[in-house]
Amino acid sequence: MKRPLTTQAIKRFLVGKSETASKSTAKRYHNVLSPFFKFLLSEGLLDSNPMATVALPRAPTAVIEPLSVDEVAALVQAKTEKDFVSLRNQAVLLILLDCGLRATELCDLTLEDVDFHRQVFVVRHGKGGKPRIVLFGSRTVGALRQYLLRRGDLKTPELIVNCYGERTDRTESRI
Repeated sequence: MKRPLTTQAIKRFLVGKSETASKSTAKRYHNVLSPFFKFLLSEGLLDSNPMATVALPRAPTAVIEPLSVDEVAALVQAKTEKDFVSLRNQAVLLILLDCGLRATELCDLTLEDVDFHRQVFVVRHGKGGKPRIVLFGSRTVGALRQYLLRRGDLKTPELIVNCYGERTDRTESRI
């Protein structure tokens, strides 16, 4: 016997997922079901959206342990190969460590945002949409110069590009 799909049935399903799998899994199910039911409603296949009042399950936020001073030192002092990807990754590592930029801020930097003379980046779209100036040190200057020499004269204005010379974003697993 088929049962109608109600808000209560969806809530029971999500609670069941959070108990048998994890709260993160239940959250992912919610994130998939919500736009699906909106689509069904927009296509006229449903009279109402049963997900409309279903709250997003709260998943615990994992605490990310920072690297130790020795681990950071080992990363920075590691020998860098001279190929494009290695030089880019070294520049990315030093920029993130030196400046504390968010990954999205780094991916949004353009060549025009780099001022080698003053050793600053102009972050145009920081958190909350606020621009700011971020200083970087001489080691980062060296890594950036080596990377940019290897990067060559690409058409894209983005500072950090993937191995195809295209813009990267923070969701790419290997920039």
